[in-house]
Amino acid sequence: MNIALDLGQHLVYVLFEGFKLVDFGVLNLPGAATKAKTLMGRRYEVMRRLLEGHTLQVCYYEMTDWHMPALPRESRIAQLIREKKNRVVQRSLGRLEMAVEAACFELGVRAVAVKVSDAKQAVAGVKNAPKARVARAVRELFPDLPAAATQDALDAVRVAVWAMSQADPQLRVRVLERK
Repeated sequence: MNIALDLGQHLVYVLFEGFKLVDFGVLNLPGAATKAKTLMGRRYEVMRRLLEGHTLQVCYYEMTDWHMPALPRESRIAQLIREKKNRVVQRSLGRLEMAVEAACFELGVRAVAVKVSDAKQAVAGVKNAPKARVARAVRELFPDLPAAATQDALDAVRVAVWAMSQADPQLRVRVLERK
């Protein structure tokens, strides 16, 4: 069995075997350090508990590529604020990626980082597809997904579809034929 993760404020996971989604869920990550543990340590523990609860071969997760784009005629102050927010978010997501990698290493699970654009290409056939198009494509591939599945859950499924398409070249052709 494999797992696909969407990293963010809430960690969404999808367990899958072959082309079958087995389970998915949401973990609320700790948002603050305690006297006994750092934030990184607490997030690592949550990640490790999730991974060791299943017999996994590979853990797929989206690579950090989040950024706020520049606005037209942006002032220098606004530019500096935007760049600072970009660095803060990138650092935070990077730490979460480190927690995933560390937990995987310790448990002997192979960790694979997936670019957002590659996952979109696998599902929608276009690397820069808008979220609505990707969501529609995911729902077409998995019509049994609950209607209440959040965008984060659909993102995790998108990562799983990328992993499935890498393992099965015929699946890649079938997905692209549906577009």
